[in-house]
Amino acid sequence: MESPLWIVVFYFGEFVRDDQGKWNWKRGDSHVVDGLEIVTEISYKELYRKLLDLCNVDSSLHELEMRFLLPAMFVEPIQITLDKHAREFPKRDKCSRCRAAGHNRLRCTHQIPIVDSRAEE
Repeated sequence: MESPLWIVVFYFGEFVRDDQGKWNWKRGDSHVVDGLEIVTEISYKELYRKLLDLCNVDSSLHELEMRFLLPAMFVEPIQITLDKHAREFPKRDKCSRCRAAGHNRLRCTHQIPIVDSRAEE
């Protein structure tokens, strides 16, 4: 069995592109930062369910959009929609310094912002 990883989860905000074309997370009025323990072999459904619980979201009223941002990249944040995305982002985001030290954690600059994808009524 794999060791658990801690990921940083940002929600109630949005991704915006700065003047240099780099993507950043813009906090919303009710911005929240939290942590979540996962394993690298997590499925999309399991990750989605954990995030619904973490964010206290009623799935009958709202949907979540999950994305992750690769550091120092000018590409749009990658949307997590499949099992392979849910399993790949922790592997890609593991800090080389943490890997060398044998730590099983992600860099704090790697975030899974959660965006309510339904328009406000």
